Amino acid sequence: MPVSKLVIGENIVISSLAAYRLQLSLGEWDWGCLLFNKGAAPIHFKEAPGLVINDKALLIHGADIEDDFEKLLVYINIDNKKPNQTINAQLTELLSGSITASMQFSNDELPQSAFVLLELYRHKEQLKLRCIGQGFAQGISKLFASYGVTEASVHKEAMSSTSAKSVTVSNTQLDDILVNMHWDTKQSSVHHGANLFVGENFKPMTDLRVGCLYELHNGQRGLVQTIGEDLLGSFHGVPYVEALRSENSHVEQLAINAKYQHKLHRYLIYALMAEGHNNWSALNVEIEFQLAQSQKRCFSPDTLMMKPIYAVAMLEFEQGEITITALNEYFENLPELDQAYGWGLAWRYQNQSENEEQE
Repeated sequence: MPVSKLVIGENIVISSLAAYRLQLSLGEWDWGCLLFNKGAAPIHFKEAPGLVINDKALLIHGADIEDDFEKLLVYINIDNKKPNQTINAQLTELLSGSITASMQFSNDELPQSAFVLLELYRHKEQLKLRCIGQGFAQGISKLFASYGVTEASVHKEAMSSTSAKSVTVSNTQLDDILVNMHWDTKQSSVHHGANLFVGENFKPMTDLRVGCLYELHNGQRGLVQTIGEDLLGSFHGVPYVEALRSENSHVEQLAINAKYQHKLHRYLIYALMAEGHNNWSALNVEIEFQLAQSQKRCFSPDTLMMKPIYAVAMLEFEQGEITITALNEYFENLPELDQAYGWGLAWRYQNQSENEEQE
């Protein structure tokens, strides 16, 4: 299928059965979305059924979008304009990886300081994507006001989201840290991509595991996870983290021994689909961090992408304090996760490649 290069006012129909990723290339400019549902006031949007914002991308799964959905606007706030900068948007079908549509605006085409780039909307039971290209010379406040949204409410929500990304707590009482993952597929109403090929009665057997990449203050690095007897770790010895699992229920756990926190540096917690990986949203996964002084934080994957590795959060230990930072990134395999965060572990396929080169 040829790629549709959309211009202002042009629209295309997208499949309500497929999952898409709308990737934005904006440089340092800010962006966001306004969601319009029937009979409700527009809201500043981050997540709704079938629609999820992840970094500089919007994930779309038409089968899960609710019936009262009207439209979603993508806007850009150009508060630090730079010469020769462009805005690029690309819509990719996730299952095939094919590019469905793209659009581009140059700096000369963006004289205003706020800009509605595009809209996703429903018309006669079809989902459509339209290139808007409407600018607001009076800035983001005027843009919000024109759609009945106050800037104060948007700023408050954004600040709340930012402040929750990283949290530091004191652990002078040396409370052990527990990471519990549990899931339940029975309550899910998500439409699996596999069902498009083998029917609605197909129920994949999914085996989820939890693990971590660890680094101690002496520089020692490694991996602990609930796959492989030699990778279960040790609670009382190096690396002071042990992986545990329940055979009878969907529960996985990492236990970190805080008595040795003076030796701990950082632990990257991840979850993985060991078998039958499909859509994370279909599994109702929740990963709970029980930190010092009974403080808890919970995370759940929010992607429509079919990538089996979910980077949950980073735990960092420094002078009696623990900092937990949400990551919410997704990867095809563990070496890719390693490379993204610069861990530098030796992976088997890398060693094989090096040996082949030497031969």
